[in-house]
Amino acid sequence: MKRTVFLMIFSILLAACSSTSPTSVIEPTATPAGTIVLSGGGVAIRIPDRYISGNQETVDAVLEKLKTMGSSYEGAVQSLTNNRDVYLVYAFDSEFGTNNTISNMNITSVYVPEDTKLEDEIQSLISTYTDAGATDIENNPCQHNDNDCIELEATMTVGDIDMKVLQYLVKQGSQVYIVTFATEVSDFPQKYTEFDEAFSTFQILD
Repeated sequence: MKRTVFLMIFSILLAACSSTSPTSVIEPTATPAGTIVLSGGGVAIRIPDRYISGNQETVDAVLEKLKTMGSSYEGAVQSLTNNRDVYLVYAFDSEFGTNNTISNMNITSVYVPEDTKLEDEIQSLISTYTDAGATDIENNPCQHNDNDCIELEATMTVGDIDMKVLQYLVKQGSQVYIVTFATEVSDFPQKYTEFDEAFSTFQILD
């Protein structure tokens, strides 16, 4: 699980450091109150409608658009290309944050033995973060519907920008679903509520 999680984090942080304003790629499903429902790979989540979003079926369209958005996106293009089957859904904020960063999210899943407990895995995941240079790592148990989950925060430096990663790990049966958000550290306090509200709508579809 650790390698999958880190690949996802690395991709999302690369995308967050773009200096070019993103434009809409995939027409979202309309829902009330300025939100869209993003679904794919057996999951769904409601996010603000200003986000550019995609899933495994729309990777090619998203990649083509990212390639037109300048050299800052080369790392994100490469990571998404190499790991296109890892990300169930992903989204990029169309509004810039501090230092021209882009808040963004994605969802992945990984198989684990059904009797595996999240708390047994978290220390090895924290070690992976630490080895990658992350700081200010915190984690707390949480509950999502009838499933156990863990909320994890970490700070990672990409180039000269400090990014905050907010990650929710939800276990259902033999699958761990990983919902990750990233934003510039100074934007995190005001973004946390938005991220947490989005996660509260996360669904594992039958």
